[in-house]
Amino acid sequence: MQSAEDIEIQLWEYIDNVCDDAARVRIAKLIATDNIWKQKYAELTAFNSNLQQLEPEHTSMRFSKNVMESIAGMHVAQPTKSYINKWVVRGIAAVFVLLIGFALIYSLQNLQWSNEPSAKKANYSGMFDGNFVLYVVLANILVGMVIVDKLIRRKKKATH
Repeated sequence: MQSAEDIEIQLWEYIDNVCDDAARVRIAKLIATDNIWKQKYAELTAFNSNLQQLEPEHTSMRFSKNVMESIAGMHVAQPTKSYINKWVVRGIAAVFVLLIGFALIYSLQNLQWSNEPSAKKANYSGMFDGNFVLYVVLANILVGMVIVDKLIRRKKKATH
């Protein structure tokens, strides 16, 4: 036994002609033989014909002007440029420039400037010793603490 909702869905598909041929034949047979299906079909077709006879409502001629006037009185949000703190962007850029600069200086110091072939290969193990990694981690923690502090101060300032 199908629920009333399932019957309505299938009947709307039948009325709108969106079901396949096998479903159309099955639903037509159910409408002809089953009283529940016949009654629902009569209700839905009457409703559908009433909907098609109604004229769509048109908005008033001044509708768009009224909407624009109501929007004009509202507060306009700040542009995105003011949301971004320039000092945070500059700080992040400075960290990247410093890291690239340190890597460039280290690689230039270890570069062999003579034309003689050398069996010595670049040794990067000194770059990633305990102290260098420690300094990088500490610098990242410090920058993170500064950013979190600025965010907390901004929230406090906004709430007061």
